[in-house]
Amino acid sequence: MGIRSRSWSVSSLALALVSIASPSLAATIRVDSRVSAATVFPSAVSVRRSAELQMVRGQHELVFGPLPMAITDESLRLTGVGPGLVTDATVIRIGTVGESTEASRRSLSETIAGLRAQHLSLLAERERALGSLARQRVAVGAQLAPIDQRIAAVRSQIDTNVALLSTLEAQGRAPAKYVSVEVSAERDGQARLELDYAIQGAASWRPSYAAHLAREGANHTVQLDVLASLQQTTGEDWTGVRVTLSSVQQAGHIALPTLEERAITLGPEPERDREVSEELVLRRRMTAGVARPSMAGAARATEADVAMAPVAPPTRIERRAAAVRANLLAARFEVPMPVTLRSGATPRRILAAHTELRASIEHYAAPRHSTSVFLTAKTRNENPFALLAGTAALFVEGEFVGTAAIRDTAAGDELTLPFGVDGSVSIDRTLASREARGNGGRDTTGVRYDYRVSNHREQPVDLIVFEQLPVSRSQGLVVRTSSDSRSASARQEGDAPGVLRWNVRLAAGATDRWHLGINVSAPHGREIEGEIE
Repeated sequence: MGIRSRSWSVSSLALALVSIASPSLAATIRVDSRVSAATVFPSAVSVRRSAELQMVRGQHELVFGPLPMAITDESLRLTGVGPGLVTDATVIRIGTVGESTEASRRSLSETIAGLRAQHLSLLAERERALGSLARQRVAVGAQLAPIDQRIAAVRSQIDTNVALLSTLEAQGRAPAKYVSVEVSAERDGQARLELDYAIQGAASWRPSYAAHLAREGANHTVQLDVLASLQQTTGEDWTGVRVTLSSVQQAGHIALPTLEERAITLGPEPERDREVSEELVLRRRMTAGVARPSMAGAARATEADVAMAPVAPPTRIERRAAAVRANLLAARFEVPMPVTLRSGATPRRILAAHTELRASIEHYAAPRHSTSVFLTAKTRNENPFALLAGTAALFVEGEFVGTAAIRDTAAGDELTLPFGVDGSVSIDRTLASREARGNGGRDTTGVRYDYRVSNHREQPVDLIVFEQLPVSRSQGLVVRTSSDSRSASARQEGDAPGVLRWNVRLAAGATDRWHLGINVSAPHGREIEGEIE
């Protein structure tokens, strides 16, 4: 069924897979198309081929190919604008690459035959010149040099063309798909055609970043380059292709999950409870008038009532749903410059986007693990798109300082990047005392740590100091803290159990001190497993 309009399309519903060519129409036109655009997903690609051709009034069979064998047939879609084109059936068939390169192979063979004839003619000319020079008894080397150069040039051309022909013949044996479309043109005119199809697993991209921390007066920014490592193995070389990167996870077949009944039953009764159960049955029968109880039996039945609760009707297992936070992690990046990338070539890294984010500077220290103080930039993803997980190269005022991981960050979410150790801020954590004592049937181990932080900068700094307390996993094992100089800040979402944090504001050239006491109490004589200090 055709669509009579200047703009038309063939949906994938009309496609059929066959292994032989469709019957020829009034004219068969092999469409010379090229890859003009590609949308690359994390593990798939959607390719667009474009073509322009002059149509004459009448019926035609348009043939596109060779196309990769791995294309998803259901994804094929032909659109275009033409001189009153009406489409009919669309057929996909399997052939070989050589079908479309026959003319090229024939042309190369003719070229090689001509070069070989020329080579033989030059060799005959050389023999005649050599005989003439010998009769004249003159030096032949300089006289034969021009013709030897011509012979060498022709041999080189022969070798080059033979290699090209061998490549074409090898490629020509490879299987390929062809798309044939039956169309009718109401009048003469030019048609512009576009063929779209998807290939799973034949192209991919992964994000990486370059984060530059810069300062303008009292303000800081993170200039973030979004980079994409792009590779493709579609079997088609891309030359000057418009590339779009998408984070959508394409799937070959999409099906919603379904839930089936999950039945549970009770296993056999334990042997030790069987007698009690039999007595309970007897009592119920007596209550219903089936048998008259004896005094001893009634007493035993009463005990059974105490031992076993009435049997409740079976119910389904309650499954509480997890709390879900939905993030729109789908992003599309349109690469501004055309991309040239051969199939199977080394992955190419391209700039997908550049953005500038406002940042606040904070310092981070965890002296239990390291005496280093780290410079961090706290920012927010102010872009309309999400940042996908990847590795970021870090630069401070143009100097490379290292790499760090960026997590999936939705638009509007906070992002903290570490930019290395700041030697202008120092921290010390020392064990001031350790004691063990017993009292009231309990043993207590106590430790005390002294903290000292110093700011050697000429401007104030904000410092977050983290400490990890031991966490009790046993009943009767108690952990308590004490401090008479600085209280810990409130816990924040994402903090691990036992994590303490202090938010410290240090003036220029200032030093601050505080201490922390940790007491671990256990029942007397019980050994504590794990680290206290």
